Amino acid sequence: MDGREQFAQVLAEFGEKMGSGLKLVDDRCNFTVDGEVEVEIDYYPDSEMLVAWSTVGELPKDELSGPRALALLSMNGLEEGHAGFTISMDAATRRVVAHDRRGTEVVDSADRLAMWIDALVSLVKGIRAEFAAKFPFDGDGAEEEKED
Repeated sequence: MDGREQFAQVLAEFGEKMGSGLKLVDDRCNFTVDGEVEVEIDYYPDSEMLVAWSTVGELPKDELSGPRALALLSMNGLEEGHAGFTISMDAATRRVVAHDRRGTEVVDSADRLAMWIDALVSLVKGIRAEFAAKFPFDGDGAEEEKED
């Protein structure tokens, strides 16, 4: 059995535990956890690697942009215990994502997949809660960019 077939089986078993039918479509699978965290898993056939990722949110441009960026950078430290996930931001869209990659040989059971996805979901929820508490914004999109 190749990596894709193995992971498709693991994904189906994981989906059964979640109460939904999960499968790879065009080497991708999307699902929502707890009605609030959208997760995507991408399978790369050439390397038999999996990338699990989720959008944390979009950061507004306001007077807290600098502190938010520093907080995001500090979250990529090894001592933070984020189970290997990296936090990054697309400069053009200001979308922040948490992502990690693992080989199909590592994610070889529904339980291991569940632990990986649980770590991602916990991280995303934690960052959202931390940023809501430390860096509130009105969220109406009315923030004006400041001229330097």
